[in-house]
Amino acid sequence: MKNKVIFLFVFVPWHFLLTVILLQYYWFNYNPNVHTGLGAKFAHGLAFVLAVPVLTPFIVTDLGEYWPLAIQIFTFLFNSLVWSVVVLAVIAGIKHIRGKKGKSQTP
Repeated sequence: MKNKVIFLFVFVPWHFLLTVILLQYYWFNYNPNVHTGLGAKFAHGLAFVLAVPVLTPFIVTDLGEYWPLAIQIFTFLFNSLVWSVVVLAVIAGIKHIRGKKGKSQTP
């Protein structure tokens, strides 16, 4: 349990910063005439993927523009928290499958 809490305290801020930076530079200020490299196109797609669970509906419909800054920050943090829970669930599922696989192979 302690490792999961540490993971949350490390993952959420890093994901938050990465999402904000990528969205600001490669989504809101994206110019296909300037950002022609493969790395820029990858970063543009990654910005969308990192925003998928919570932020995408607000970005596509421009609803988030009219919210106060504190609510926008909270929404970004909530998005990062959702991503961290999903990552923890995937890791737990992989450990569970590995545990079952190891038990079934022993006589």
